[in-house]
Amino acid sequence: MNTFKRNESGFSAVELILIIVVVALLGGIGWLVYKHYRKAPATTTTTTVTKSTTSTSAAAPAADPTAGWTAFSSKTGEFSVKYPTSWVKLTCDDDSGLFLAANAASLAKCGSDSGGQMLVASFKGNTLSSQELKSDSYPDLVTETVTVNGVTGKKQTGTYKSMPDEIGVGPADGDKKVLYTFYTNGRTYYASYSIKAAYPDVLSDFDLMVTNTLKFKP
Repeated sequence: MNTFKRNESGFSAVELILIIVVVALLGGIGWLVYKHYRKAPATTTTTTVTKSTTSTSAAAPAADPTAGWTAFSSKTGEFSVKYPTSWVKLTCDDDSGLFLAANAASLAKCGSDSGGQMLVASFKGNTLSSQELKSDSYPDLVTETVTVNGVTGKKQTGTYKSMPDEIGVGPADGDKKVLYTFYTNGRTYYASYSIKAAYPDVLSDFDLMVTNTLKFKP
């Protein structure tokens, strides 16, 4: 004889109790899951990667400041040089020397003891000892080492002071001079620049002429 009787729907009391327990458990689990996700919502992290593009272009070559200058070549002096087109030039009986000046009033005269504002020339043999400036005549003499077209020489700068017993023509006391000297190919080359109050100041172009354009021919 069965202890439990089925209800009208066909379930016994035990089965009903089991169903109720299962439903309660499922409901409880669902509630716990809901609370968990409500307290700790999922977060999404977005990482943006920015690519930097570095464009490299070849640097443009520096412009030649002497590009438009006048070219001069001396067969006898075995040198070539370029000078600003606004300058005036003079060559005498032979072309071993080139006289230059910023204007006609500052230019040398052939046969004169004065070299004018600028002079570029050369001599056979080593005449450096007679061409270079001396400290007894230029007490504030400054000498630097320079290299032009692979040839090492000197750049001298000084202010002239005459000796007490000195007689003759030459620089006046207080005249300043810049002199470049080189020895190569069996010749002595020099470029001189005289600084006088009456001469226009073109020293920077003179320096550029010597260091950038002077060439020694073998």
